[in-house]
Amino acid sequence: MIDLKKIMLNKLSASKSAPVFRFETIGDQLVFVFHELKTVKTSRGEDAVLCECEAVAGEQLNKETKKIESWPKGPTAFFLSTQLRRLFREQRPIKGDLARVQFAEIGQPRNVKLYGWEYLQKVPRSSDGTSGGNPPDDDDLPEFAVPT
Repeated sequence: MIDLKKIMLNKLSASKSAPVFRFETIGDQLVFVFHELKTVKTSRGEDAVLCECEAVAGEQLNKETKKIESWPKGPTAFFLSTQLRRLFREQRPIKGDLARVQFAEIGQPRNVKLYGWEYLQKVPRSSDGTSGGNPPDDDDLPEFAVPT
């Protein structure tokens, strides 16, 4: 029998969310295994769409040092701007897809961030576009040589 009183006396450690990748500079890019999209509340109380994924590789320009830095492998999240939401609607990733997103350019006349998308590996799909199989295991993902 579970003693709920005893269990509830124990303090739990805070559960930390995944690091957030930010597409800030042209060329910033992330290679990731897609998990899911979630709607979350921002600190200002507004709804925002968050992509939860597993980073395989990535790079960002460090604005202070002006050097490209690698993004670590592991659980990662990033927020979807209007343009990224459009891209996700068009590409329709499903859990387990391996993709690369890159901040490609600033669109005119409104200075909108524009992104490129590339599938590196897709989970098999059924005729309706949904998953027709299981997402790949880590052993099934291609190996990447990350430039240094």
